[in-house]
Amino acid sequence: MPIAASPVNKLLVLLVLCSTQELLGQLNNGIFGQTYPRKQWENQALFFHKNSEYFDAVAPGQTLLGAQFRSEIHKALGQGALLSGGLVVQGLYGAQHSARIWQSASPVRLFPLFAFRYVHNKQRWQLGHLPGPLSHDLPETLMNYDWAWNRPVEYGIDHRIFHPKVQVNTWLDWRQLAIPNQSQQEIISAGTVAKPIWISREDFSLSSPISALVYHQGGENLQQRKPLVTQINLSAGLRANLGPWEINSQFMHSRDASPQLRQPFREGWASSSWIKHSRGQWEQALIVQTAHEFSAPLGAPLYSSVDRQEPYSTVRDRRILQARLNYMHPLAVEGVRLDVRLDPMYDCLNQKFLISAGVYLKVEF
Repeated sequence: MPIAASPVNKLLVLLVLCSTQELLGQLNNGIFGQTYPRKQWENQALFFHKNSEYFDAVAPGQTLLGAQFRSEIHKALGQGALLSGGLVVQGLYGAQHSARIWQSASPVRLFPLFAFRYVHNKQRWQLGHLPGPLSHDLPETLMNYDWAWNRPVEYGIDHRIFHPKVQVNTWLDWRQLAIPNQSQQEIISAGTVAKPIWISREDFSLSSPISALVYHQGGENLQQRKPLVTQINLSAGLRANLGPWEINSQFMHSRDASPQLRQPFREGWASSSWIKHSRGQWEQALIVQTAHEFSAPLGAPLYSSVDRQEPYSTVRDRRILQARLNYMHPLAVEGVRLDVRLDPMYDCLNQKFLISAGVYLKVEF
């Protein structure tokens, strides 16, 4: 349902202008999430199939097949304020470890949507459901792209600054409620991503993104006590954009600040460097991933040294060369987009080839 000229229309346009860079990361991930409202009533369906063959001690690979349906209604409350409500229905089939992914044996999950947004003076606050895990513009080493279908909705509070000289995103995600009589742990994650922009021209830009992430599991008030877990990730890097080219290099540090270690490594490091070319419907990237005793609880397992489910199943060092090919094609039917992705990789330390491939179809109406 298109929006006529109205205060709602003006607010939605402002939200769009404040959100154009939120789903980039190492590839254009716009197909995986709706970070800002475009219409008063939005509906979208995402069908996905991804197969990963890693044969790795920490990340053996998996096959994911499923679909999401999202429906959301928006209501303007006044100058710069918007109230939204809706539902995401998620169905996942074919996963090797569906119980580990979902914390449940059910292949279908419901995610309620309810949020208050306020935009003022190049800043945006959001309370309730958040823009989503891929909106933080982090490399996959720190934020696994698979969260787009494993856990597509974050809940908590999100604040963003859209200044010509710096962009900042700070958020708190309440991932799991503590239920003492069931000994269910509280799980909270929080982070800040800042991107000072040193040069911003039409043909060239230079920025230096930095980030700090905290992941915490509580367990002190449970019927059956569980260990406290606090893990920290820090990163700093340099990003240059020259026309269709992007060159990015980031260094990452991990520290386990838990009172008692639940994994072998207290501290570790990782680096990720890539060069990306985007033109028309194609994106290509070449990536070098390295790590030593590194752990990122929200990152892709393939780049970590520790398996979160089995902390003493480890790969101390990583040296991975990776190519990424992404083809994005809007189909003849309005509102339908097809993405095809291919990620061939070479594990330099184990001297073996790895591969991941995915097909994604998004329908908006």
